[in-house]
Amino acid sequence: MTLAPVLLLLASGPGHAACPASTAALSADLATAETAHLAWAWEEFDAAVAAVRLDLGCLAEPIATPEVATVHRLFALAGARARDEAGAVAAFRGLLAVDPAWAPDLELAPQGSLLRQAWEQARGSLGDRVRPLPAGAWIVDGEAGATVLPTARAALVQLDDGTLHSWYLDGRDLPPDLEERLRPPPIVRTTEPRPGHPSRALLASGLAVAAVGAGGLLAGEALQAEMMDTARRARAETLFHAGVAASIGGLGLGVAGCGLVVGAMVVGRW
Repeated sequence: MTLAPVLLLLASGPGHAACPASTAALSADLATAETAHLAWAWEEFDAAVAAVRLDLGCLAEPIATPEVATVHRLFALAGARARDEAGAVAAFRGLLAVDPAWAPDLELAPQGSLLRQAWEQARGSLGDRVRPLPAGAWIVDGEAGATVLPTARAALVQLDDGTLHSWYLDGRDLPPDLEERLRPPPIVRTTEPRPGHPSRALLASGLAVAAVGAGGLLAGEALQAEMMDTARRARAETLFHAGVAASIGGLGLGVAGCGLVVGAMVVGRW
């Protein structure tokens, strides 16, 4: 590759990322980063990587899976450039998830290099930890209808809730605004009338109380009759007072029972 076309492309610099960002702007910044990497133009490469990162957070349209693979590959290179092996491993895991056939050649990742070590580590463990996604139009690595979020590898996550939201995850902590969206909604408990048949309960209670009251009245009459048959004054007085008490108690219970029956009729929930 001659140097002149490389310098011409780098002279234009990375795209100026701004929200909202188009997939065309993202593609341009990815191409600039790749060209800078081939030319070992590290300042331009770092600037292009920063522009790509901004593009990803501002995307106004879904990104296709092949371009997601290019993004993961770029961040693997950026991780090696920054001596961030964990970041390179996470990016390679994301790349393998969307393009299992891809592998770095020895020119890109020589034996013993950090990039080669990150590749071997990623290939040995793809990182399968996931979190369930709540209901919504989620897109993970270009695949619509996603129901789980990978948390042990890099991933491009998008949510279309009328406005498209995008996050590039690096296998580490989730962005706070995404974490907030993953939390289940609070459970709102409402007080509702308890089901049942209150009129039936009132009627049954009223009849039971009235029956006890009737028993009290009968007992009072029996005591009065026994009082009339006794010849001893003291015994007669005792029976009289007991009979009066039983009659009054029975009458009160009878009135209460009738009140409960009337209440059952008024409630009218059978």
